[in-house]
Amino acid sequence: AAISACMKGGARAEATALYADAASRDLLPRLDAGGKIDLHDLPAAVACVAVASSLEHLARGEVALPDDDLMIVTGQGKHSETDAVIKPQIEEMLAAPEFAMLSLTQYAKNPGRLLVPAENLREWVATRRRRRPSEVG
Repeated sequence: AAISACMKGGARAEATALYADAASRDLLPRLDAGGKIDLHDLPAAVACVAVASSLEHLARGEVALPDDDLMIVTGQGKHSETDAVIKPQIEEMLAAPEFAMLSLTQYAKNPGRLLVPAENLREWVATRRRRRPSEVG
């Protein structure tokens, strides 16, 4: 609830710090070594922080780039009261300028999964690493 409240109030840095603390204690999911992050059962705001944080860790070299595509498991929205909630918000977030170079596709075998192709992810990370540190994040 605290992360969602921070995001709602525009306190992204605080939300990211709370997420990092919770993920380090294995209370929230984080990107695994295979390049997958499972966002099932998370509030949409927390899911967005988890993905943004994972991408920034990749960009800063704090997490190794996966060999394969980055897989974002959003779920299909079967447990939502209406339509899927997490997936459209992740798609919207990744359309923002800071992530604009990332190519996002739906996994053909499961509509509850989004993919960032490995080569595209590497290009995005390389571009982010070439930027000055004050411009990243």
